[in-house]
Order: sequence, then structure tokens, then C-alpha cells
Amino acid sequence: MHGGYGVFLGLDLGKGDHHAVGLAPDGTRLHDDAPLPNTEARLRQLFDKLTT
Repeated sequence: MHGGYGVFLGLDLGKGDHHAVGLAPDGTRLHDDAPLPNTEARLRQLFDKLTT
């Protein structure tokens, strides 16, 4: 890994729920949430959290 990014976000998008895992370049887990509701507002909250 070259460290050219601030956060790696893996998303599993489903019809009912989404799951997300956020990792720092060193592999530190920044976010590992229970199922996320399938709403744009909730996903935007996650993205905002990971940008800080």
C-alpha cells in the first residue's frame, strides 16, 4: 500500500441495509458499523464522519 489516500471505505450495498468499513492507510479500523439504513442522509453522515 502506498498511502496515497486518507481513508479506504468498503461498502456493501443492499436492498434493505448497507454495511461499511473505513480503514486508515495503516490498516487501523476507523469505522465498522452495524447495518446502515438505506438512506442518503445516513450515508452522508458516514462520509462526513470519515472526512474529519
